Amino acid sequence: MLTTPHHRIYFKIFILFLFTGFTLTAQVGIGTISPNSDALLDVDASSNSGGILLPRLALSNTTSPSPLSADVAGMVVYNTATAGDVSPGFYYNDGSVWVKIATGNNDDWTTTGNSGTSPGTNFVGTTDNQDLAFYTNNNEQMRILANGFVGINTTSANEYLDVNGDIDIGGGSTDYDNYSENVYIRAQSEEWFISVANESDAADSDFFVGLNADSGDSNFKVTPNGRISIGKDDDNPDDMVHITNDQNATTTIRIDNTNSNGSTSLELWDGSSLEAYFSHDNNTDVLELGNNDTNGTVELCADGGVVMTLDANSDVNVVNNLSKGGGSFKIDHPLDPDNKYLYHSFVESPDMMNVYNGNITTNSNGVAKVVLPDYFSALNKDYRYQLTAIGSFAKTMISKELSNNSFKIKSDLPNVRVSWQVTGIRKDPYANENRIIPEVEKESHLKGKYLHPNAYNLTKESGIYYNKANTQLADAENLEEEDIDKKIN
Repeated sequence: MLTTPHHRIYFKIFILFLFTGFTLTAQVGIGTISPNSDALLDVDASSNSGGILLPRLALSNTTSPSPLSADVAGMVVYNTATAGDVSPGFYYNDGSVWVKIATGNNDDWTTTGNSGTSPGTNFVGTTDNQDLAFYTNNNEQMRILANGFVGINTTSANEYLDVNGDIDIGGGSTDYDNYSENVYIRAQSEEWFISVANESDAADSDFFVGLNADSGDSNFKVTPNGRISIGKDDDNPDDMVHITNDQNATTTIRIDNTNSNGSTSLELWDGSSLEAYFSHDNNTDVLELGNNDTNGTVELCADGGVVMTLDANSDVNVVNNLSKGGGSFKIDHPLDPDNKYLYHSFVESPDMMNVYNGNITTNSNGVAKVVLPDYFSALNKDYRYQLTAIGSFAKTMISKELSNNSFKIKSDLPNVRVSWQVTGIRKDPYANENRIIPEVEKESHLKGKYLHPNAYNLTKESGIYYNKANTQLADAENLEEEDIDKKIN
C-alpha cells in the first residue's frame, strides 16, 4: 500500500516508464533523486523497506520455454513448480534452456569446499543420460560415462576403469608402509594382492601375487633378475623357473591339449632353432623324446651320471646291466620286406657268456689252427668247445687247447671241413664286479607282486610297476574324454 504522497508519485513515475512506448535516455530512481549513472533503474530502500517482485510461473523442465512461447536470452523468472529437472527458485534463460540461479540453499558447489551437504541431494554430476567430463588446461582428462564406466585419457571407456596410459602405484621411499605396493582385488570368496615388495634393497623387491600383502606368503614371485618362483617354499629361486611346494598334489606341472589332432609338448629352443622336445601326439598316442639336431644324442641320466644314450644313428648304449622280460631283433622280412617283419629271440644264459664260431678245413695231415681275436684271452675264461665235421663221418678233436688266443683241431682224415664253436665267460673288470646272480629274493614290500601279472592271469594291480596314482590320473583323463565325446555326440 502506498501510504505517502511521495510513494504514490514514485509508483506513478515507475508505471509511466514501464508502460509507455517512449525511449528514455535518463536514469530512473525510486526512493532516490540521484540514481546511479550506470543504472537504468535504481531502487533505494534505505528509507522505506521493500523489494522488486519478479514474474512467478511454473516451468515444466529446463529444456522447454513453456509456459512462455519461446526461449529468450536474458529472461529471468521465479519458478514455483517441482517438475522434470526444475525446482522452486530463480531461473534465467540463456537462449536455449533455463539455468537455475544459485540460491541461499547452496545448491551450487564452491571451489573452497562445501558444508551441510546430503549425498542424496547435493552432488556433482548429471541428472540426465549424459556423461560427466573433467577438464584441465581446457583439455578433457577424465570422463564418467552415463553407464558408470570411468575413462582416464579416453572418452570411450569399456570397463568400470579404463586407463589409456600408464598407472603409477606407490611412492617409493616417500610412501613406505612396511609392506608392499598393492593392487587389491576382492573376489566373491577370496582376496588377492598383485604387489611389489617395497624394500630398500632392489634384490628383495620382488613382484608377487598372493592372498595378502606379505611377499613371504606368496605362491608366485618374479625376482628383479627375472627368475620365477612358484610355490611357497622358495623365496630366492636358483633357476629361471623354480617350482616348489610341500603339497600332496599328484602333478607338479600339467601341460594340456585336448585337440585330437594336436600334440601336448614341451619344446627346448636355442634362439630361433628347435633343439629338443618332449611330446605326446594326440592322434597316434605316441610319446616322443627327441634331440632335433642332425648329430644330436639323447642321454638318460641317474645319480649324476649318464646311464643310457641314444644317438642320431638310432644306436642305444646302456652303461650298466639291461634287464628285460624278453628280447628280439625285428627287421623287414627278407622274403617279403614290403608286407612282413621277421623276429628272432635273443640268445640268453645265466653266465656272462661270449660265443665265437666259424668253419675251417684241416690240412693234409688233418690239422687246422683257429686264431681268435687278440683280446680273446684278456676278455674270457672257462672255455668250452664244440666241433662238427661237415661232409664226412670223420672224427674230430681239440688237439691243443686255447693258448695265445688260438687252438688247434685234429681230424682222423685229411682235408675235413669242420664247424667249430668256442664260448668263454667274461672276466673283464666290469664283469668281475657285476656278476649276474640268477636267483634273487624279491624285496619284502614287493613279495606277492609280479613283473608280468597278466602272464599269470592276474589283474594289473598285482604288478610290481603298477602306480595307483598314475592309473587314477589316466582313468580320470579317460572319463574326461568320454564326457567330451558324449557332449560332442
